[in-house]
Amino acid sequence: MEMKSMMNAKDIPLSRLVASNPKKFRESDLAGIRMSLEQIGMLEPLIVHDEGATALIVDGNKRYFILLEAGIESAPCVLVDRPDIYTASYQVIAVSPAERAKMLKKVLETVSENKVAAAIGVSSLKAGLDKNLIAKLSPAIILAYDQGLLSKAALQELKNVTPKRQAEILKELKHARNYGLDVIKSLILATPSSEQVAQKKKTPWQKSEEKRDSITKELQELEKRSDLMSHLFHTYVSDVTRQLTYIRGFLKDKKIEQYVMSKYPEMLKVFREIMERE
Repeated sequence: MEMKSMMNAKDIPLSRLVASNPKKFRESDLAGIRMSLEQIGMLEPLIVHDEGATALIVDGNKRYFILLEAGIESAPCVLVDRPDIYTASYQVIAVSPAERAKMLKKVLETVSENKVAAAIGVSSLKAGLDKNLIAKLSPAIILAYDQGLLSKAALQELKNVTPKRQAEILKELKHARNYGLDVIKSLILATPSSEQVAQKKKTPWQKSEEKRDSITKELQELEKRSDLMSHLFHTYVSDVTRQLTYIRGFLKDKKIEQYVMSKYPEMLKVFREIMERE
């Protein structure tokens, strides 16, 4: 069954439903299902074939009898066009992993994970559903995973970008006909920071971007220092040039030279060395 038809489940009165297997079930066959229904409700709709006044139950006879016993008036059902294709050995396709995950996610809003796990007979829901992961993915990505196009490792990578960016990446993957993890990682690396999801634990591309920003900042600081040093150097050269003009002027005056010699001989020596180096 396609995902679209599975998502169109609707409530149908139990009075309209007819069991395709009217035999009585043993209590041991119903106990586990009854506990699940009582504790967390229905995780999967009944599969029925509309026959006009009635609807034949193709999958879900046990749940139907339990609901009748409990006095429930209606149940969520998915309509199928051909009841013959849903044999007992093929019932597993009635609800896809993605749709089942959504149902579990809805139940987990009001019921604890441990209680749900106990009701459906598993040690943990994490193997079949990571509700935090599902919450971070767009429906298109979940559907692609359900169709076997994306791996769980790919989902772990895609959760780090916004749903909008996820859709863009999926479009590029379909166009390239390549759903490889390396391709996905490269597309995520090319994602602008505005379309990345903030993570408590920084992702490799976030670390890379931070390192790049840090290097850019250091280069900008070096450039500023270089500009400052260049300015100071030009100022120094300008000052020395002016001083040389003054030194040259008073060294030509013998009276000033004799006065400086008598009062500041060391300074005169420095002035003469400067003039010799010029």
